[in-house]
Amino acid sequence: MSNILPIMRFRFLKSISFWGKAFFLTVVVLISWLIWSKFGTFHFVPLLIVGGGFVFLETRRQVLIDKALKEILKQGGVELKEKIPQLEAKRSLITAIFYLVRKMGLGKEPVPKFHQVHELADLGTDWIKKHLGKMMTLHEVLNPILLNSFLPPIKAMVHHSIKNKKVFVGASIGCGLARFEEKIAKYCNKQRFPSIIFATDANKDLILKTKKGVEKRGIKIKFQDSDQEINLQSIIDEVQRNRQSLIYFVPVKAENFHNLFRAGFKIDLVWFLQSREHTIEEHPEVFDQIKECAKEWIILETFRNWGVIIFGNLINWWISPIFATETEISITRNYTPQEWAKKKIGVIIKRFPYFCWVLSKGVYATLKESGFLGKSFGRKDQLITLS
Repeated sequence: MSNILPIMRFRFLKSISFWGKAFFLTVVVLISWLIWSKFGTFHFVPLLIVGGGFVFLETRRQVLIDKALKEILKQGGVELKEKIPQLEAKRSLITAIFYLVRKMGLGKEPVPKFHQVHELADLGTDWIKKHLGKMMTLHEVLNPILLNSFLPPIKAMVHHSIKNKKVFVGASIGCGLARFEEKIAKYCNKQRFPSIIFATDANKDLILKTKKGVEKRGIKIKFQDSDQEINLQSIIDEVQRNRQSLIYFVPVKAENFHNLFRAGFKIDLVWFLQSREHTIEEHPEVFDQIKECAKEWIILETFRNWGVIIFGNLINWWISPIFATETEISITRNYTPQEWAKKKIGVIIKRFPYFCWVLSKGVYATLKESGFLGKSFGRKDQLITLS
């Protein structure tokens, strides 16, 4: 039965995608007619150029989705076939909206609880991995606003660590393309703060690709291809001597993260940037292990609301034909600030318009004293709970 359901949903979405294409073409024709009738042929030419570009992108989308579906069907397996409805949801704007509404629980299906679902990047063929990597790079064009919203608590902890022990040691669980870690490293370089940032991710191919890009952009890096214990003192001496930041890339699973450090050593700060579904939800005991080797921790998330899901994912729908897992994660696994509060794992700050910080008490105290919240705290930001 479980094998049949994804195919049934795939056929259902495929039928809706026909009306999505019809809607798209109707809108193009109507706008073209209105502009031509009101402004004449001269103003109609730019519209033709723009419209041609949209048609090209739309055609490209269909071709890429077809290729991805063929690759998935060749491989077989239930886990991959479950991704078919996600890909089909990218066929048209109408299909995407329908998919989002259903996943939000406004249709007959309730919002599902968290369960283990592998991403295409983990399960797909080389073609899908390669293409997904390109789409993720394109997706990052929109990320600076999101990433900047998560920086204040990190900056506060960096300043606190430098003031007290002249060096900052931080770590990211599930760094992905390390855009956030790169921002932190650049900030530390600008301030001449000696800092070490351990960027970890279970996907080794992604780490290898990411470190090359980061190095080209002038950030000093190191790479370790194992979860063996790291000789920290020599690295600390190096960054202090040069007064610079270093991103240390390690392809390691979250459950093996604590093996990187000697017993008793505590990192200044560990953060989870939209990666808690792989640890806190799937393996709560791993979260406890990570906290054991960290002085403080932060969970950085976008929370679940209509604004984020509709606008964020529709932009994602347009620029990224097969980057489908982001929609799934945003809708089924994100929490509202109130849901975070019920977990009672830390201090919850709702940062408008749709960001959420879950902070350990130490980070919260440092943040309040640092001034990095600025005048907006209490007016735009909202403290949800203090456990």
